[in-house]
Amino acid sequence: MPSFALLLPMLFQIGLALLCHRKECSDAFSCAFGWDICEGSFCYILRLQNVTNSGHFLLRRGCFGSESPQIRYNNELKPFTSLNECRKILWKDIEYLLGICADSDFCNVCNYWSELAAEKSAADGIMRAGGENNLRGKKLLMGTAALLPLLAFYFIDKMI
Repeated sequence: MPSFALLLPMLFQIGLALLCHRKECSDAFSCAFGWDICEGSFCYILRLQNVTNSGHFLLRRGCFGSESPQIRYNNELKPFTSLNECRKILWKDIEYLLGICADSDFCNVCNYWSELAAEKSAADGIMRAGGENNLRGKKLLMGTAALLPLLAFYFIDKMI
């Protein structure tokens, strides 16, 4: 009987939606004001910051309703799926701060994080396999390397 008493609060929490911060901003002034609230099964936080120019960043917080949440933050890297952890990943002059949580209301704030090495996605590895196609892919990547920080900010809307 004592074990059922311990499980009851957990079972009750599963059916409830979390309250999460919801905001998208790219400058200090707009990030300081006007936070909204959303409800979902999971909360998330995503911050992209250009390490060569710390004034360029994007912060997004919100909710997921899906059963298997993930943040697709970069087409070349595996989606982020870790639950109740904040991770910092550095990839091509962009520092990503990522978190998905379901442990309490308004949990999509990262006060501390662990560093994580970037992992390439399986699709990227397949796309670059093979002789001539592999060389063309590398030339294209080197030619657009200067634009990658800007492209990351532009396409982030399509990835979450």
